[in-house]
Amino acid sequence: MNKNVWLFSKRTDLLFLFLPVWLVWVWAFTGDLENKSLPNWAWFVFILGIDVCHVWSTIFRTYLNKNDRLNHKKSIRYIPLILAPILFGTALISAQFFWSVLAYIAVFHFIKQQYGFMALYAFKKKEKRSTLKKRLDKWTIYTGMVYPIIFWHFDKERSFNWFIDHDFLPMFELIDSIQIFSYLNIAYFILLLIWIGSEIKIAKQNGFAWGKVLWVLSTSLNWYIGIVHFNSDYIFSVTNVVAHGVPYLVLIIKYKIGEEEIEKGKKLQFTEALMNSFSVIVLVFFIGFFEEYFWDMLVNLERHEIFEIVSPYWINIEHSPTLIALATALLTLPQATHYVLDGIIWKFNNSNPNLKKIIENG
Repeated sequence: MNKNVWLFSKRTDLLFLFLPVWLVWVWAFTGDLENKSLPNWAWFVFILGIDVCHVWSTIFRTYLNKNDRLNHKKSIRYIPLILAPILFGTALISAQFFWSVLAYIAVFHFIKQQYGFMALYAFKKKEKRSTLKKRLDKWTIYTGMVYPIIFWHFDKERSFNWFIDHDFLPMFELIDSIQIFSYLNIAYFILLLIWIGSEIKIAKQNGFAWGKVLWVLSTSLNWYIGIVHFNSDYIFSVTNVVAHGVPYLVLIIKYKIGEEEIEKGKKLQFTEALMNSFSVIVLVFFIGFFEEYFWDMLVNLERHEIFEIVSPYWINIEHSPTLIALATALLTLPQATHYVLDGIIWKFNNSNPNLKKIIENG
């Protein structure tokens, strides 16, 4: 099998990009999770350990990377300065509006990341695709994610949210029945079958794109399982976070290792690569933990039993809307900055001179 069908390697892709998602599916179908809320241990592992950590891992492509500090000097300096007052003003006007806007931006970010990984697979394999095939690829993976979100908007029975209750527009008020989605569900899977057929057809000339196909199918099935098939905050949270956060962390670590190998002109030893991985995970977990400490102390007030093990809460601002808005803005700033910078630091252009080579090297 051509190694270029995988983004990093067959073992790395299967072990880190796909297996975690597939194991979550097995857990969802066998674990009797649908009517359970997210317990503290699962929040600690999945939300803090994966979701929050993947946001903070962006610092290894920006503020903690000497090359990127130069290449993206203006972006990493001015984007947070521009976002901070916008976030504060919006949170001060309406917390509901703030979280609704952020939810839609987050959905866009999640969708673009999955598409971006598919594009990396196509680049790595050096696929020769017609314009029609490129469009089919694009709209298949977009439909795989957008359709479940549309279903979510029109089904008032969904028992979960993106950030807070009612953060999506209540489109279910426009229709009396969601029966039409029974037919749209079928169309959803027909599109996937058509797309698989197109991949089989071009495989005769280019070889089968195992990595890309598994990525598109895993993405589509994951969003369908987490949003449409199950009606569970627990299952949605875990499927969503694992499929989004784990691949991003792997990409950050691989980039860090790949850039160091380019600078040294040789492959890193296993222990060196392991230490690189360990340094990323430990630092982002440490920062993420204290971010969540402040989130809970200042805004959420939900998981004191976790955080007060480290330090008792020492301030309470729940009676000051202005301070809550300020805390919300400042604590959201890393996440919002991550959303914006992600559209800059992964582009194949002159500001990311090592990116193509790192992806090609795997």
